[in-house]
Amino acid sequence: MDDDEAAANADQDIDFREELRKATGIGKRRRGVSFCACATATWPFRRRGGAKPDLSQQVKTMLGDAVEAHTEKDLDREISILTEVIKIEPRDNQAWDMLCEAQRERGNYQEGLLFKIVSAHLRHETSVWRECADESNRLGLLQQALYCLTKICQLDPNDLDTLWERATLAKDLKEMRSAKRAFLAILKKYPHDLAVLFELQSILVDGGDFPIAIKLFEDAMHHYMRICPTGVSVDHVGNEMPGNGFGLPALVALADFCSATGDYERAIHVIRGGVRWLQGRQDQRFWDALSDDREYDVEGKSPARTNIGATSRPGYFQLDLNARHRLAIARLKLGDLEEGTAHAEIILNENPLEFEILFREIADAFYEQRLFEKANDVYMTLLRDESTTDLYLVMQAAACLRNMGRTDDAIDAYEEGNHEPDPAALKEAKLKLAELYEGKGELRKALNIVYSVIDARKRNPAEKDDVDDNGEGQEESPTLFDEKRKKTKTKTKAKTKAKTSSWLDPAQLEDAAKRKQAEVENAWRRLQEMEPGMRAREPAAETQWLLAAETMIEAFREARELFSTAKVRPSHSKKPVAGNAERVEDDLAARLQLELGKMNNSGIRQRSNKGRKVRPSEETTYRGIPFDTWLTVFLDYAFLLTRRGQYPLAEEILKHASYSAVYQEVLTQDTIRLGLLACAIYEQKFDTATEICRKFINIYQFQSDAFHLLTAALASGHLQADAFQDSRLQKHISREVRLNHTMVSQPESKIKMKYGRYCLPREGTETDKDVPLDTTPGVSIPKPEVENAAAWTIFAQTFLPAKSYQSATFYMMHAFELYPKDPVVCLTLAITCLGRAMQRQADNRHYMIVQAMAFLTKYKALRGPTHREEADYNLGRAFQQLGLFTEAVQVYERVLAAVEKLLQDIGVARETAYNMSLIYNSTGAIPLAQQLYQKWLTV
Repeated sequence: MDDDEAAANADQDIDFREELRKATGIGKRRRGVSFCACATATWPFRRRGGAKPDLSQQVKTMLGDAVEAHTEKDLDREISILTEVIKIEPRDNQAWDMLCEAQRERGNYQEGLLFKIVSAHLRHETSVWRECADESNRLGLLQQALYCLTKICQLDPNDLDTLWERATLAKDLKEMRSAKRAFLAILKKYPHDLAVLFELQSILVDGGDFPIAIKLFEDAMHHYMRICPTGVSVDHVGNEMPGNGFGLPALVALADFCSATGDYERAIHVIRGGVRWLQGRQDQRFWDALSDDREYDVEGKSPARTNIGATSRPGYFQLDLNARHRLAIARLKLGDLEEGTAHAEIILNENPLEFEILFREIADAFYEQRLFEKANDVYMTLLRDESTTDLYLVMQAAACLRNMGRTDDAIDAYEEGNHEPDPAALKEAKLKLAELYEGKGELRKALNIVYSVIDARKRNPAEKDDVDDNGEGQEESPTLFDEKRKKTKTKTKAKTKAKTSSWLDPAQLEDAAKRKQAEVENAWRRLQEMEPGMRAREPAAETQWLLAAETMIEAFREARELFSTAKVRPSHSKKPVAGNAERVEDDLAARLQLELGKMNNSGIRQRSNKGRKVRPSEETTYRGIPFDTWLTVFLDYAFLLTRRGQYPLAEEILKHASYSAVYQEVLTQDTIRLGLLACAIYEQKFDTATEICRKFINIYQFQSDAFHLLTAALASGHLQADAFQDSRLQKHISREVRLNHTMVSQPESKIKMKYGRYCLPREGTETDKDVPLDTTPGVSIPKPEVENAAAWTIFAQTFLPAKSYQSATFYMMHAFELYPKDPVVCLTLAITCLGRAMQRQADNRHYMIVQAMAFLTKYKALRGPTHREEADYNLGRAFQQLGLFTEAVQVYERVLAAVEKLLQDIGVARETAYNMSLIYNSTGAIPLAQQLYQKWLTV
């Protein structure tokens, strides 16, 4: 043996003894050993739970044997020894690290990584977790890598690089909750960061967390508005950045979030104000006072504007097509059809191939607002090109044709949809087609279509569980998580009944009819038993009554003979859930067979009865219960649902009842509308209440009762005030007022008839034909001989919330000419004159004040002695507004003395005392104000 070999053997012996010393802890430590130095360096960073345990002498000896086996390359013996060590002392991370190295040398990298992760749990060091995360990524174990990154974030929450890596990896793995938490953690460190916000956008949309999205994007918008008030900044290379990065895409995203929550007014405000800011016009806030979007009008393509003033004429500012699309959708959803249609027409002039998505959403919005002709035009535009054609458009176009009364065209469209290869879509088209054939009276065709759907279902049972052939029979490598997502297995439900024949025999038809009749009779009996308790508002009785009424109402709504199928009706309250599709198909088939069986048994030959309706004169009962009683059940059921917080369902049921052929008389329709109005007022849905009142104004044209109903529905409150000053209501009343004035002042004029009511012809159009008043067929509305003072008064009062006193005075003067002895007219005129006198634009202030006092005096005389306190209160309120506190206090004291003497209702007294206290506080008479509080304003 030469000297080199001897030296090498000596070095190997020294290394072996050093490894043995480290394993056993026996012997002197050599200086400069990296292992001990690293262990000592990392020791202060351990948590309390991760302290290294004190090893027994047995364990130290076994570790030494494992090191010896490792040196001799005896991996099996080493792994066996380390396994015993772990059983004795599992908290020692050294044994786990040695197991990791042994498995790696054997080529088991995934199993070795598992041992490394266990060691990381014991050591609590970010560097070890980082090694585990990187190695998991290299091995393709992404779920495991995500777990390791999560551990790093727990140990070091300030490691933003790891937070971002964890968030993006979780998003790629569809772990949306983890991704959301990670991105929100980054936003806490870097608020309003746009990169993080846009990453969060899809996550929040998928999770339906729209309120959080609105809060984040809205706070970011306000932040960038503060730091960049001009709307445009410059980046580090000199390029312009709209909104300092918060540009139009972010604005559109925020508007979409608002629309998704139903807050369309907020979406409109975001688009209008945000685009104004990006255009450098943030200080032009006067546009917000306008209820329309004339700020972004397009010359020649926008509607004609009224009330054009110095600050309210169209702005003609540029507006991106995507932003205008959001305005159009929001306006249409709010019911502002004129403004929304104007925006939509501008978009629809573009290329449908380039803006297909925008066209689809506009068409859907038209369909929801029942503008079926406009929706059908857009659908047909998209259907002209094969690249934009799909079954959804065909089905929607067919639904539009069905609602327009073009049943034959709708049938052709649904038959075109029958060529769709998608089984679910094909089934839907066939069922719709069967309903149309049923409405036409062609029951045999409808039944054959339903049987084809049922036969297809029987031939194609539920799909078998998916099996991964590549992984079958292969041994899976050990990992912390199941990296291969197992497909959800579909469980085939056992069929409850096996039908031997598709046709029901006469006995089965009779049994089905008897069962349905028995259900209704039992429900009607329970309903009558529970009605006294329901009227007394007993919770248990109300619940039982609701269940019985629900059974009856569903039976009524399923009766096809009571409804016309020319139009699409609202869906039933019981929405189909998984597993109920087969039952719907079977019920439809059974109903069609039952109708065919009745016709065959009665000897009636099947014929087409397209559009035929069951009239009350022909039948007065259904299943032995009068139709008036059925309507009472509908109304009581809707009222009880509304009181229990289920207003949407109550609204749907009453609207569906209004489609019934037996409830088409005018008085019955009015009863249903009044029920809808009562529910809307209770739920404080005053926009819906206003819409219903507008329908009454249309039906009972030129009559005051409809306007009185409007004022009663919007009696008092800030929500009612918002609905009262709505621009749509103002425009509607304006049209009625102008039409009434034209017909009375110009009786020889020709007035256009449309939808059974009078309306003004459009000026400057050649397509509209003026129809003489006396030659219009089927008109039941009498010709007005005098103008409607109630309409003029309410129209003038709509200007008061906007403080347009001059316009209000003009229209109120006309109402005063019609009814000079109406106290409401006189009081309103006094208010408008006083309001105009208090404005700086008034150049005849004293004259307006004198005029107001004259109207107040006339109002007081008209009210008479029985309402003297009320009249005095209004007089004192006028003095107080003018700053004549002495005269106001004298009148107020007279009111309080009269109320105290006569012991009348203290409602006026409380208002009077409150106003007096304001005067006393402003003049320094605090003790007098306190006396009023104690006597009149203390509960």
